[in-house]
Parts: sequence; structure tokens; C-alpha cells
Amino acid sequence: MMSKSNIYKDKRLTIPSPSLFDPHYTEMRQTLDLLGPMANKKYDQILDYGAGNSPYRGFFRYQEFKSADVEQNSTGTIDFIINSDRPKIAVESEQFDLVMAMDVLEHVPKVGAVLNEIHRVLKNSGIFLIKMPFVYREHEVPHDYRRLTEYGLKMLLIEHGFEVISFHKLGNAWTAALTVINERFVLDFENQTFWSRMFSKLFRSTFLPMFNLMVQNTIHEGIYSSLLVVARKKGALVQ
Repeated sequence: MMSKSNIYKDKRLTIPSPSLFDPHYTEMRQTLDLLGPMANKKYDQILDYGAGNSPYRGFFRYQEFKSADVEQNSTGTIDFIINSDRPKIAVESEQFDLVMAMDVLEHVPKVGAVLNEIHRVLKNSGIFLIKMPFVYREHEVPHDYRRLTEYGLKMLLIEHGFEVISFHKLGNAWTAALTVINERFVLDFENQTFWSRMFSKLFRSTFLPMFNLMVQNTIHEGIYSSLLVVARKKGALVQ
């Protein structure tokens, strides 16, 4: 992830298996289910843009895997260090047949320049995989710049030379509300009273698993936690 936060970077080691005790259970399960068909294909070269510690790396089959970010990660595996104001990658054009930007585009100050660079390094008809939060707190501040609706993200991708293949809304009204409530407890954990902490732990250990099972397949039109988009390189760049 495009981040200046060592705390977040050190936590983002691997993508865990979805757990019913996790407030993000529904979103995580849906993400992995949707990535399943892509994971069955073998790619020549993959670029993880804004990689952090590349939690999705083990989910794909590839000949070569490269990563890019604004700083080195905790495992020292970032291949390309990027200047966030001039997000150029030191490779020739049309190198990768898959570029992923998972929970990244909300953190880049010049999103148009980033999309143009990803367009440049993708092979013709190469696949661009994007995940972005929709209902979520401010995070990695001050480098948290945007939330986009389905229509805003589609428009942005088309303007920068991409064709949208599939669009998926992750979560629902219940999971979005749960995320907000959970993040409130996480952010203010140190200032909570003893009883507030006990309630938070009890909620996670008893109510949360039942809640996740009850709401995981519910759909609410226009209310969701995140967006997952599969796009294809097509057309000319917007300069």
C-alpha cells in the first residue's frame, strides 16, 4: 500500500484466511472468492503497485513477481521505490500482464499520473486489478485522499485508457456499519474504560461470529464496504 506508516506496513504481512471473528470477514471472503478465477491462470510478469508486504502474492501463479512502493517494506522485498509526485517505474513499457493496486489508489496524491504509469507498463490487453475502500475511516493520515463510488471509479478508469471487465461491491450496510463501530474501538482502545474494553472483547468473541454468519450474503443497493474492479488496458492515455 502507498504508505508512510511503518505501523501499518509492519502489520500487512500476509493475507489471512477469513475468520468469523474478524469484523472484515464478509469483505475478505468475497475478495478471495472473486480472485479465484484469476488465481487459476499463470501470468508471465505481475506488478504489485503500492505493495506493502504483498499479502496477495501467494494467491497468484506467475513467472516473475515485482513490487513497487514509496518506501521499502519490513521484509526488504520492494523492487521499485517510487516518488509519489512522479510515480515512474524503472521498466520499459508493456512489461506486465497483470498489475494490482489493492487498497492503494485512495493514498496516491496524483491518481491520474499513477493510472497513466500503470497503463504504460501493462502489456496490450493486460489486466489491472483494483481494490478500494468505500465506507471506512480516515487511515494512514495525512495520506488518505479519496473515496470513490462505482461510477466515479469507472469514469476515472475509462478516462485513463482502461476498459472495465467486472465490478464488484464488497460487503453491505451491516458490514459497513460494523467496520465503523469496530474502528472506533480500535482507534480509542487505550482511552477506554475497563468495562468498555471488556465489552469490546465480549462482542468480538461471542456476537461477532454469529453476526458475520447472518449478514454475509445480504445485499444493500448503494451501501457497501469496498470496491473490487477488474479492468483491461485499452485505448490511449490521458495526458
